[in-house]
Amino acid sequence: MPKQRRLFVSVLNITMQPHTPEKYIELFYDVFYQKISYKYHGEKFGVISKIKDIQDKMKNLALLGEISIFTNINKDAPWFNFESLEEAEENDIKEIIIPDNLRPNLTKCFFVFDAKKHQMFFITKNGADMSFGGKCMEKFIYNLLNSERNIEKYGNIAVSLLPERNVLEKIFSYPHISKLSIILTPPNPDDLADEEAKLMEKLNAMKAKKMEQSYTAETRTTSLVIDDETRKLSQIASSNGYVTVSAKDFYGASVTDSTKEHPLVISRQYYNDDDVRDELISIAKEKN
Repeated sequence: MPKQRRLFVSVLNITMQPHTPEKYIELFYDVFYQKISYKYHGEKFGVISKIKDIQDKMKNLALLGEISIFTNINKDAPWFNFESLEEAEENDIKEIIIPDNLRPNLTKCFFVFDAKKHQMFFITKNGADMSFGGKCMEKFIYNLLNSERNIEKYGNIAVSLLPERNVLEKIFSYPHISKLSIILTPPNPDDLADEEAKLMEKLNAMKAKKMEQSYTAETRTTSLVIDDETRKLSQIASSNGYVTVSAKDFYGASVTDSTKEHPLVISRQYYNDDDVRDELISIAKEKN
């Protein structure tokens, strides 16, 4: 019997203005056909290497894709000789032949993009010990989608890592909160209630890329009192930006906590590597 493995999935919220499911699909295909690559982390770069329509499985516009992450080698940088423990000499280096179209250390991250909810479900870890950091993926996808060419065509694309449920209860539960920062990137107004949608429409009309609000307690011994209006704004920002608090915990220690530190992680069991894509589609479909 095959060994049971566990799959871990996180979610990115991707927003453009104005938007339609068809525009999101067009954006992803543009990035794919342009073969845009960007830094993922350190010397690692990534590119969307495969993309496939899965509308029939998701019952709405959706894509199954593959991100290939590889090491980008600077051939002109100094090389190291492990035998002599010295910088490699020119005679050693000239024997190295690496074709321009090849990159080493390939890993693959599968994703499903639901165009209706404009959310990208991606694997953070699987049983093959492949792991992809949520924060690194958030920054990578943001830069990938916001190339100069894409900004001219689609405008700025907002990308936010979705936090776990009830995350605000967690970061607002500290006994003493001295500072609260809310960073909000305008979401799609039709995703929100009427009152909240008016605020987003205002930001969109102002051509605002993001909104920042910061609150500081009156004195060092005073804790902020977070009212309902601020909580509602924080709730929107938790999925369209982030919320950060500076506080003291129950032991009196100073802490800084953020919705960014608590990403949503969906776990699922599977048996065969061939099942990974199907499990990923199943997770995205359940959250549809």
